[in-house]
Amino acid sequence: MSSQHQQSQHGNAIVLGCCGIVVLGASGSGKSRLSHKLIESWNLRQEYARWVADDRLIVELTNGSYVVKAPSSLRGQAERRFSGIETVEWQSSAVVDLIVQLLPTEKLERMPELSNHQLVPGGPATPLLVVPQYQFSQAIELIEARLAPESPNP
Repeated sequence: MSSQHQQSQHGNAIVLGCCGIVVLGASGSGKSRLSHKLIESWNLRQEYARWVADDRLIVELTNGSYVVKAPSSLRGQAERRFSGIETVEWQSSAVVDLIVQLLPTEKLERMPELSNHQLVPGGPATPLLVVPQYQFSQAIELIEARLAPESPNP
């Protein structure tokens, strides 16, 4: 089945290992910086990490899943604030497994319930992780904990 719905959105998309992640947040909330830091951290550990899109996403609803890609004019590019646009290692698209929402700390719940989010109306409910904006170490810790495989019971 081909794409049923396509929409452009403000946000980033990256791949860590085999997990497609969309990073959402207000303009200037640190989406690109968090994405750079995650990719750099994974690459230092020699784990697969790539950009899909920075700043603008094309979101397609395909076979019951979200598939994201960059607009053609932005492929392989990412902004590094105060430095400019860089050429980055990228892949053409990713299936979305996790949505990360950056919010001010005062809007975060201390003990949040697991929740889901729809990128497009009528689309699948996808796991949502809300993390503090500008607190990159804590955000990375929360994201990597969510991506970690479940530990087997002894």
